[in-house]
Amino acid sequence: MSRGPLIGAVIAGVAGAAWAQWAAGGATGRASVAIRVLGIMAGVVVVLGAARLLPASEADGDRSMFRTWHYRLTVVTEVVAIAAGAAVLGTVAHGQYVIVWVALVVGAHFLVFGRFFRPVFHQLGAAVVVAAASGAAVGIAGAGPGAVELVTGLISAASMLVAGGAVVRAAVSDRG
Repeated sequence: MSRGPLIGAVIAGVAGAAWAQWAAGGATGRASVAIRVLGIMAGVVVVLGAARLLPASEADGDRSMFRTWHYRLTVVTEVVAIAAGAAVLGTVAHGQYVIVWVALVVGAHFLVFGRFFRPVFHQLGAAVVVAAASGAAVGIAGAGPGAVELVTGLISAASMLVAGGAVVRAAVSDRG
């Protein structure tokens, strides 16, 4: 396996743990603690699993997606969209939907990656868009901000951690 997917798995592990921390903000008591601890533990497993395989992986050279203008433009657009959307939502007193906006933008960025790099990104993008839609639906249905955070964050965390774990598992299988 080349280095690119393993680097992506490291990113997914960190992002999955971060999404879990955000989700935990919507829970209380032991549930919040459990989500935080399990999110960090799962993220560490994915990150360490990928990191230990990196030294034996093949160099990507100039074909690395991280070196392309498509990648850079997509990530810059993502960051600007997240900041702008969060600012607007805060200004119009709908800050509870910032997590939904972030998930929607992150999901869209993976859909773009699927178009330009690897079709497997479509699955991750769709899962994170579903997280955004689920969080929005919970909020529109009348649940409080905590429920919006919990639903969006948990689905996003699980999506990232499963995707990163799948890459690690595939890399282990490739090594025999």
